[in-house]
Amino acid sequence: MKIILFALMLALLAVPGALFAGDPPRHEEANWVDVSKLPLKDAITIRKGNGAKELIMFTDVDCPFSRKAHEWLNSQTNYTLHIFLYPLNIHHHSHDKSVQVLCSKNRIAALHTALSGKEIGSEKCEAGEKMLARHIAVARKVGVHSTPIFVTETGAKISGWGKKTQESILKN
Repeated sequence: MKIILFALMLALLAVPGALFAGDPPRHEEANWVDVSKLPLKDAITIRKGNGAKELIMFTDVDCPFSRKAHEWLNSQTNYTLHIFLYPLNIHHHSHDKSVQVLCSKNRIAALHTALSGKEIGSEKCEAGEKMLARHIAVARKVGVHSTPIFVTETGAKISGWGKKTQESILKN
């Protein structure tokens, strides 16, 4: 009986411990998305260089990991990035900032401003609220619960941010 209880305790402790073991194994567990069904016309699209590699990103403007991912992406060349905004509830101002980005005349510049932590300077608008609702609906359809989430042109879904994410993006 003591052996069974001890084994059960070890099993219960091992699962939460895996959450703190560095890069989680979720990078290796392939999740796939049918990219052809995503409404990329609704996304904020950034093209660098020849735009050869396509990537879709679900991001929160106040998420520190999303900000690091955008920094890294800015250092890369020859890609087309389709961005869907997905404000997380833990970032209290992210929803309003996302609407401001979508209401801005220059969404790309507003997005860069928001990701740098500066004030965007544009007002909220009804069209921005509706567009953000579409972004959130797409994110939920794909199964987004955190940010950043990437979808490669082959449909591979990559969660989180770190060295393994960078390698997965470059590989796919």
